[in-house]
Amino acid sequence: MELRHLRYFVAVAEELSFTRAAKRLHMAQPPLSQQIRDLEHETGLKLFDRSRRNVILTLAGRDFLADARQVLDSALRLERKAQLRAEGNLGKVAIGVNTAIVTPHFFASTLRAFQKKHPGIKFSLVDYHSARQMEALLAGEIDIGFLRPPFQIPALIETHRIKREAMRIAVPVDHVLAKHGKVNWKDLADEQFILVQREIALDFYDEFYIKCRAADFEPRVLQHVSNVTTQLWLISAGLGIAPMPMSQEIASGVTFVALPADAPVYEIAMAWRKDDSSPVLQRLVQFVRGASNE
Repeated sequence: MELRHLRYFVAVAEELSFTRAAKRLHMAQPPLSQQIRDLEHETGLKLFDRSRRNVILTLAGRDFLADARQVLDSALRLERKAQLRAEGNLGKVAIGVNTAIVTPHFFASTLRAFQKKHPGIKFSLVDYHSARQMEALLAGEIDIGFLRPPFQIPALIETHRIKREAMRIAVPVDHVLAKHGKVNWKDLADEQFILVQREIALDFYDEFYIKCRAADFEPRVLQHVSNVTTQLWLISAGLGIAPMPMSQEIASGVTFVALPADAPVYEIAMAWRKDDSSPVLQRLVQFVRGASNE
């Protein structure tokens, strides 16, 4: 049984005339009559009582009509969903984000704007550090990542820079450095630092350490934490200071002081597999490209 047979049957059942149904279906009447006879033979049901003047649905025909309409409606919904998926308007995207470095405001506002425009696309999010995201992308565990790209980007990965962010120093509001609009590297020599764990931030602090060592001191780390929220809370409590991106959201009790002009600048990027032609993914990529260029 094919869908076209059901469409033919529904047309005849609704018109109660093979002539009108054939005209509606843009086909000749004899082939239509033959298709209905084939359907009756295939189902073992007598669907119509025919006379020269009248075509009447049998009891079995009425029951079959209800079922046929359900099948055709389901097929139409399936076809529409397939079209939406092909257009990139329906589906799921697995997203990796490094919350230790990605600007929360940009990330949240971009995804919110995208979801408002494309409500048929759903997200699943995982918080992975940048190196772990690269592994997950190559393994197909996630579809797209927001991260700090490595110096050597794998050949299978495509990236798009979202922004470059200069580093500054987060200090308690009553800290002596808070009175300065800008500090020198040597001003940090006697301070205690609260840093995100290296396995999470990975090489995020490497250039900062290089600058400190060039100023003849090694940063003294009081504590490592697992996330930026805890880091900011400890800073606001007066327990230490920390280097952070310029765009990090301001927290209560914390102020930010500029570093010298040679302060490290970090690139935040979107990354995805070059061979991933998913329409949903491509739609998200193009949307983020546009948002990051505004």
